[in-house]
Amino acid sequence: MRIKCFLIVFFFVCLLNITLIKGASVNITSFKDSFVLYDQPDTNYGNSTLLGVQSDTSGRQDKSRVLISFNLTDLNINPSQIQQARFWMRVTSSNWLNVRVKPIENDTWNEYTITYNNLTQQITINDTVLMSWSENINTEKWLTKTSTDFSNYIKQEYSKDKTISLFMDGYSTSGLQVFYFRSRENVTFSPFLEIEYCEPVYDETLYISGCYDDNNFYENITYQDVGNCLNDTYSIFNLIPCPYGCLNGSCREAPIIENLQGVGEGFGRLLDNMGGSLVVFIILLGIATMVGVIVVGFKNLQESGWG
Repeated sequence: MRIKCFLIVFFFVCLLNITLIKGASVNITSFKDSFVLYDQPDTNYGNSTLLGVQSDTSGRQDKSRVLISFNLTDLNINPSQIQQARFWMRVTSSNWLNVRVKPIENDTWNEYTITYNNLTQQITINDTVLMSWSENINTEKWLTKTSTDFSNYIKQEYSKDKTISLFMDGYSTSGLQVFYFRSRENVTFSPFLEIEYCEPVYDETLYISGCYDDNNFYENITYQDVGNCLNDTYSIFNLIPCPYGCLNGSCREAPIIENLQGVGEGFGRLLDNMGGSLVVFIILLGIATMVGVIVVGFKNLQESGWG
């Protein structure tokens, strides 16, 4: 009975050392935006409450184009934690214009001086299309768009200067087609990026001797330094084998079982998720059992008058 109790306590102490990754998100509004218009080549629209992309098969395909920038400095996470980036716009109207989003190579353009005529003097446009869409919208509403290329670009730029500059143009297939949305001058309806990322759940006082991530071992790492996250929104990040590892804020040298995908429901599923680490777990369980037997046996000897 004493051995069973010991094993039960051992099992639950191990579960207490599972560290989870939870999903989180933050919204970053644009800090500058404008558009340029072919029909008014020397007019600046930095104070406009609307941003418009226009294209016309009977005139200019680049009739009106949008520039918009976001600053991610306050995000304060590791780039590898970013899972997805979504672009949100408060659209007022759209009539099937093929809208395209491309990167701007430099972030120094001025929203209050940029015009159609000086556009190429202020920015360098990368022709890579990060994402595109075509919508028919007659009632004002929020519209969100994303793509793998777009999310990867956000992650890439965040690892550099943390400033994202985007260029939006359109391609008309039938006469004049437009896409209008609210600018940052509308505080309630400002365009924004929604950044979805993984956030480790940890005890800030806890220190571990190392960890596995994608089969790479990192030594002397605190939970705060672990920026790499798994694919799942909720994942088991580290399982420290008991009775070793960090308990009650103290750190001991101990191996740490590799990352486990998914949160196990119950002991059976936990064992299934452990995969190659199952052998390690069984060995540790055997050692714990032997220790328990020795402790109980020694206590029985004491009770019987030996020792």
